[in-house]
Amino acid sequence: AGLLLAVVLLAGKRTARNDLYRTADRVSQQDRDTFGLTLRAFIATAWMAAAWPFIFGFFAYQLTRLPMPHIFTQAISSGLTAVATILLPVSFFYHVFAAEGLGQAHLQWPVTVLRTFRKNLRWFIPCMVTFGFFISSMKIAKKFEYSDALAIAALILLSLSAVVFLARVFYPGGAVATNLATHRPKSWTFRLRYAWFVIMLSVPLFQIVLAASGYFYSALELRQLIRTTVLLAVALVLLRALGNKWLAIVHRKLILKRALQEPATAAQADGVAHAAVSSDGGSGDGLQPLPIPEESVEKIGIQSRNILNSLIVIIGAVWLWMVWEPIFPALGILESVQLWSYSATVDGAVQRIPVDLADLLLAILLVVVTFMASRNLPGFLEITVFNAIPMDFGARHALVIISRYVIIAAGVMTFFSVVGLKWSTVQWLVAALSVGLGFGLQEVVANFISGIIVLFERPFRVGDAVTIGDTTGIVSRIRIRATTIIDFDRKELIVPNKDFITGKLINWSLSDKLFRVRVPVGIAYGSDTGTAEKLLLKAARLNPLVVREPEPTAIFTGFGDNALNFELRVFVNGLEHWYPMLHRMNRTIDQEFRNAGITIAFPQRDVHLDTTGPLEVKVVSGDPVSLNSSEGSAAPEK
Repeated sequence: AGLLLAVVLLAGKRTARNDLYRTADRVSQQDRDTFGLTLRAFIATAWMAAAWPFIFGFFAYQLTRLPMPHIFTQAISSGLTAVATILLPVSFFYHVFAAEGLGQAHLQWPVTVLRTFRKNLRWFIPCMVTFGFFISSMKIAKKFEYSDALAIAALILLSLSAVVFLARVFYPGGAVATNLATHRPKSWTFRLRYAWFVIMLSVPLFQIVLAASGYFYSALELRQLIRTTVLLAVALVLLRALGNKWLAIVHRKLILKRALQEPATAAQADGVAHAAVSSDGGSGDGLQPLPIPEESVEKIGIQSRNILNSLIVIIGAVWLWMVWEPIFPALGILESVQLWSYSATVDGAVQRIPVDLADLLLAILLVVVTFMASRNLPGFLEITVFNAIPMDFGARHALVIISRYVIIAAGVMTFFSVVGLKWSTVQWLVAALSVGLGFGLQEVVANFISGIIVLFERPFRVGDAVTIGDTTGIVSRIRIRATTIIDFDRKELIVPNKDFITGKLINWSLSDKLFRVRVPVGIAYGSDTGTAEKLLLKAARLNPLVVREPEPTAIFTGFGDNALNFELRVFVNGLEHWYPMLHRMNRTIDQEFRNAGITIAFPQRDVHLDTTGPLEVKVVSGDPVSLNSSEGSAAPEK
C-alpha cells in the first residue's frame, strides 16, 4: 500500500504541475480570481513536494518494523527519518518559489527574490539532506568508530553551507535588500539590514564554534531550536501572505459590490441635488442621502490587515516563548518575581495565590489585544461576517457597537482576573462607587443606558431620517452617550441618547420611507375649479420625485376668505426628497396656472366708507412740491 501511494504521488506530480499552471493563468485575470484557486495551488504545491519525503519516511518506517533490527539498520532508519523531515518543508518552499508557482502567481512575491531563493535552494537542499542524514545516523550508531567525528564534521559542514546560503541570499546588495529598498525604503528592516545580516551569519558560525569546541550536544540542541524557529517564521510569513490574499479578494469583491450599488445611489443623489434646478439656475434645499458607511472600504481593508498582522505577531511571540523558554532558564525569571498575592478558595480551602511579573505582563498584553480588537473590529466583521450575510447597514452598525462593548467588557474582566482583583474583594468598593456615580453622573449613566436600549431596540438606525424636538436630519453615528444627526444645513448635531428614549421621536424611515406631502394652493374666485384640479394632477405627474403609487390626489377643500382652497397630496420616497420636490412642484403649478389664465389668489380687503353724513372731498392741482410748501395756507374747495 505504501509503495502504491508512492507511485501515485510520483505520477501525480505532472498533473499537479499542470493544474498549478492553469490556476496561475486564471488568477492573472482579476474577474476570475478566487481564494479557492489559491487553495488549489497550495494543495498542488504540497502534492509535488510530498512524493520524495513520503518515500524516505516510508522506508524508514519499514526498517523500524524489522524484527530485532541491527544498530546499523536503526541508524539508517533514523537518517532516513531526518531526511524526510528536512525534505518536506524545504521541498514545499522550493516549489512555492517556482515560476508561475504559488509565490509568484498567487501571493505576488517579487520574481527576483523568488529566483534567488530557488537558485540557492538547488544546492542547499542536497547539503541539508546529506549532512542531516549523517548527523541523525551517527547519533544512533555510537558503536561505530569515528561516529562522533563524522557527526561533528557533518554538523560543521552543514553550518558552513548555511552560512554560504544566507550570505548569497541576504547580503545587503542582493535581491532581498534591493526589493526592500524599492518598496519599503523607510522601514527598520531595510535600515538595519547590515545588523540583521551579521546576526544571521553569526548563528551558524556559533554552531561551528560549539561543535569544534566539544559542545556537540549543545550545538545539536541549538540547531534544532534554530530549525524550529526558522520553520515557524517561514510558516507565519506564508500564513500572512495567504491571509492578505484572501483579504485582497474579499476587499475587491466589496469594492465591486459598492461600485454596483453606486449608480442607483448616485442617481438618487443627483435627483435630490438637481431635481429643483431649472434652466434659470434655481436650486433646491434638501438632505443628501446618507448611507455612507462610517467605515469606508479602504478603512475596512486596513482594519482587517491590522487584525491579521496582530494575530500573526501574537502567535509568533507565544510560540517562540514556548520553544526557547525551556532552554534558557533566565526567561523564566518573570515567574520568580512575585508582586502581590490574593486569597482564593481552591477545593474548599482558602489559599494565597501569588501574582508574579509574568502575570502582570500577560494582563498588559490582554489590554493591548482588547484595544486592538475593539478598534479594528468593524473592518474584520465587514470582511468575515457582513459580506456573507445579508444585513442592512443599521443592523451591521448595531452589531459592531455591541460586539465592541462585549470585547471591552471581556478584556476588562479577564485583566482583573489575571491580576487577582476578584469580585468578592471589590464588590463593596463598586457598590460605594455606584451610589456616588448614581448621584453625580446620573445624566451620563442615563445616556449610557439609553444608548444600550437604542442599540437593542433599534427605534432608529444609521441612515434613518428622524425628527427629535425641533431637530430634523439623518442619523450618521450612534455612540454610547449621544447620537449624531446631520440636518438640512449639513450641521452635525449631537443629541443625548436619553432624549430619544424619553422624548417624542419621529422616524420618517423606520419601516417605510414613503410619506405624504401636502401642497396647499389657493385660486381666485371665479376661476375654473375643474381645470385647476387637472393642472394640479398634471404637475404631480410631471414631477420625477413624486411616486406613482399611491396616486396623487387634488382636493377642493373649501371656500376661503380670499380664495378657492385646493390641496395637492403627493407621496415621496424619503425625507431628502421633500424640499426638492416641493420646489419643483410649486414652479410647475405656477407655470401651468399662468398658461391657463388661472390666478393664484392673494389676500384682499374691502374698505367701506360711512355715508350717513357729508363726505369732505379735496381736489388739489399743481406742482406737488409747491403744494406741499403752501399746503398750510391753501383754502380747501368743497
